[in-house]
Amino acid sequence: MTETATLDAAAWQASWDRQQQSYMPDREQRFATMLDIVDATIGAPAPAILDLAGGTGSISLRALRRFPQAITTLVDVDPVLLTIARASLDARTTIVSTDLRTDPWTTTLPRRDYDAVLTATALHWIDGDRLATLYREIHSVLRPGGVFINADHMVDPGITTLSQRIADWERHRREASYVSDPTLSWEGWWEHLAEDSPYRLADRGLEVGAGSDSPITIIDPLAGIRAFEAHHDPAQRLHREEAVRAYTIGSARLAHQEDKKGSLAPGMHADFAAYEVDPMVVGSLPGVRPVLTVSLGRDVFAA
Repeated sequence: MTETATLDAAAWQASWDRQQQSYMPDREQRFATMLDIVDATIGAPAPAILDLAGGTGSISLRALRRFPQAITTLVDVDPVLLTIARASLDARTTIVSTDLRTDPWTTTLPRRDYDAVLTATALHWIDGDRLATLYREIHSVLRPGGVFINADHMVDPGITTLSQRIADWERHRREASYVSDPTLSWEGWWEHLAEDSPYRLADRGLEVGAGSDSPITIIDPLAGIRAFEAHHDPAQRLHREEAVRAYTIGSARLAHQEDKKGSLAPGMHADFAAYEVDPMVVGSLPGVRPVLTVSLGRDVFAA
């Protein structure tokens, strides 16, 4: 029996929906509004839809229920989420694995004349310069009169105080919900997924990557490393070396950027953080503070 055959795709779709709903309580209303706009502006029973950073296929599934004759293309980079998507969607969807941050992703698409490009809870993690370029690339794959809809929380740099207050309020609301169901958190959902036998990734010799969903969650990698070490199921815990690898070379490899980042070597990007003590040997990580952060060779933080 293959792993895909053992995957309860419907259950994991429902679990993903609950976790995403904790970040965006009006998620279903946003999806419905996006599809209303497609219906109103395209006016065709079989729209061609690009599901950008589509993850498990949440948008494609709803679009195909709304427009049974539609075709969708789902683009994402995460191999686990794409496994769930492949097990959930049918031949009306083409799935493309590519990285919107670096890859010439538009060349991997099956067409360049989409009626609509739809995305949600994804583009906030792309930095401003790359995001501006991405918007131009999206425009290049839309047919004249097509629509692009982004149902995400995008921080407005012009209203930093208000944005921070809203973000703090939302974080407190989410944390309260995590008390009753830890799997509603981003980290908790992935831990829960790792307990499902098809996804014991490290045990199967597969590369494991890690990161944050900042600014939705805390950006500190040591917080994630602590979570790996202190998993409630001892069998699922990672040693510190394994956890650090997931946050460095592991995530670089999954993003197809191991030739640029993930390790310190001549010719690599100078992306690293220095701490007041060695995180590899200190007994307890809470309270360990960075003293220097370098991005692309530039100091972006110094204590």
